[in-house]
Amino acid sequence: MQRWLARIALVFGLVGIMAGPAAADPPSSAEFTVPITCDGTTYQIGFIPGHGNFTPALVTTGTGVIVPFSFDLTFTDVTTGESEHETAVKGAGSNPDTVTCTINFTSTDPDTGHVFNIQGTVIALVIPAR
Repeated sequence: MQRWLARIALVFGLVGIMAGPAAADPPSSAEFTVPITCDGTTYQIGFIPGHGNFTPALVTTGTGVIVPFSFDLTFTDVTTGESEHETAVKGAGSNPDTVTCTINFTSTDPDTGHVFNIQGTVIALVIPAR
């Protein structure tokens, strides 16, 4: 379980404060993608691993970026029943443009064949704003 948790944890790296779309890697280089719904709008987002905990996620259908400020997620290995709950808060200060996003994603780890699920909420800034 630790291996896939480590890979999935890369999804929510937390170091870059406000990387704009011009500074981001192209979405086609994302290791994997996950659907996320922010205030009623669903985005397909990709993650570039290795950039810390609050790394912005790239919207794969455009030039948008979703910058996380906090998350409350549960990672479950459906195959074994093991799960882990993770929370982190970076803080959004007084930014009135943050939105609440939800994730409920199930897939299969190609290395182990285990089915896993990510479920929870993320407080984020969507750039460019909708």
